[in-house]
Formats: sequence, structure tokens, C-alpha cells
Amino acid sequence: MHNIRVKSLAQEIENKVFEGPLRQFQVFKKFDRDNDGFVSYSDFEEALFEMRIEADRKDIAAVLSLIDTNQKGFVDYKTFSKNFSENFSKSIKVEQKEVHLPNLYPNKEKVHEYG
Repeated sequence: MHNIRVKSLAQEIENKVFEGPLRQFQVFKKFDRDNDGFVSYSDFEEALFEMRIEADRKDIAAVLSLIDTNQKGFVDYKTFSKNFSENFSKSIKVEQKEVHLPNLYPNKEKVHEYG
């Protein structure tokens, strides 16, 4: 189970990567930043940075761990294409108990700083 931020990040990646008629190998090459035939965690993070997708390293690692099902720290084309597709985010299960509520009470320290 993952949190809503991870699912949202996966959805944002899909929207940027799969725009237009891209084939799976082209998508793989977009993430294989050093052209070594593998997508490492640093390759993945660098590609997201270039696409202007902002996320912390923990969430990026969580998304890539869903693609890197063998938990090797990198994925080859076969694994990447099997696990990462246009509907990738739909396969991510989110904990049903997770609730995001707005900050209902102001932080008293911040109120004194500004007022």
C-alpha cells in the first residue's frame, strides 16, 4: 500500500511521459539518462527533474520501486516495459485510512510572528 502523494506523482509522470504517440522503447530511453541500457534511481530522478516534476527522493524511490519489482536498484527494458505503462498509476493501491485534512487550527507561533 502507498500514499496518495505516490499515486499522484505516478499520475503526473504518466501525463508528462505518455503525451503524444510515444512507443515504449522511446519512453525507456527518456529515463535511461546515461544510455547504459538500465534505468537507475538516479536516472529516474534526473529525468523527472528535466521534466520539471517535483517530488522528494522518498516518493521518487517509492514510485520506482513499483517498477523495479526485483528491487535491484535499476531496471532493464524488459522489466521497465512490463511494469510502467500509460495506466501505471491506476495499479497503485492507496491506503483507505489515509486522510488529508487542511490545517484546521493556525499555528500559534506563526500567528504571533505575523500579527
